[in-house]
Amino acid sequence: MACLLLILSFHLTFMRYMVDGVGLVLRVPEYPALYLRAKTMALFRWIDAGEEMRHRINALEKENLLLRTTLARSSLLEEDLPSSPSLLSAKVLLRHPAYWWDEIKIDAGSSRGVQPGAPVLFRGYLIGRVQRVSSFDAWIRLITSKSFSIPAAVEDTRDLGVLTGSGEGEILLRYVPEERSLPLGSSVITALLDEDFPPGIPIGILADKGAAAFGGFRSYTVRSGVPLSKLYSVQVMIRDRE
Repeated sequence: MACLLLILSFHLTFMRYMVDGVGLVLRVPEYPALYLRAKTMALFRWIDAGEEMRHRINALEKENLLLRTTLARSSLLEEDLPSSPSLLSAKVLLRHPAYWWDEIKIDAGSSRGVQPGAPVLFRGYLIGRVQRVSSFDAWIRLITSKSFSIPAAVEDTRDLGVLTGSGEGEILLRYVPEERSLPLGSSVITALLDEDFPPGIPIGILADKGAAAFGGFRSYTVRSGVPLSKLYSVQVMIRDRE
């Protein structure tokens, strides 16, 4: 064995060339696998970064809603809706089946004083707010839409939360501190949002209490005071023109 190693040692340079040659040959089939592995790892890093960004966006949205609710809590007015608000009656022109719980189109627009952000009522209960306006019609964002959100108050206890929709016909009062046990059947009304959206507009009643969620909050289901699946005409709150 020692002699064999001695003989091979004289051909050490030749052996290096052979090893290098084998390495070059093996690199050809290995390269696609190594390239694929590098790209896969980069994809996983990109997915992780996107997931982290989504978590940050959700956290910022939650913080924004909580800040708005806190502002409403500090400014909540005790008086009810004015006894004689200016209400404009309008007919529902369109309600697309694919967006049934998101929006409706009415036959009144800016030419009749309708402005974006104005509350929309049905039989005295809030059912949405004006989203987009043209001269002769407007789109209303319904309170059952996931895109709808305003501060709301429980009338009996003055507890506040954020009113939003599930997108499937439910209305939710979210971000209520879990230590607060709100009495079911209590009336839910609007809290102060801006000068065009007064507090005290009836919305419905607390119908069910959800489980506590992460962050120390829970949601309540709100039952509307009117049948939201049957909207043929509505009333838009109009700002008085001086």
